[in-house]
Amino acid sequence: QGIRSLFIGFDAQIMRDMPFYAFFFGTYELNCYLFRTFVPSMPEELNFFLSGGFAGMLGWAAAMPFDVPKTNVQASWDSKV
Repeated sequence: QGIRSLFIGFDAQIMRDMPFYAFFFGTYELNCYLFRTFVPSMPEELNFFLSGGFAGMLGWAAAMPFDVPKTNVQASWDSKV
């Protein structure tokens, strides 16, 4: 289908990524703040590690409903370009 086939499902990709990044960065910053406030003795590296882990889980929980249709669109053989 040529070079245009690389962009099949791009709109679905954007619709999946927007909620993911909104939840990811929002919960990352919130978790960093909460850990600094309520567990001040926690090392910064552990704070960043745990905050990133929780943010990733919540981000994918928000984005997964949009990922299934995106994958179906991008994996279908009969997509018209």
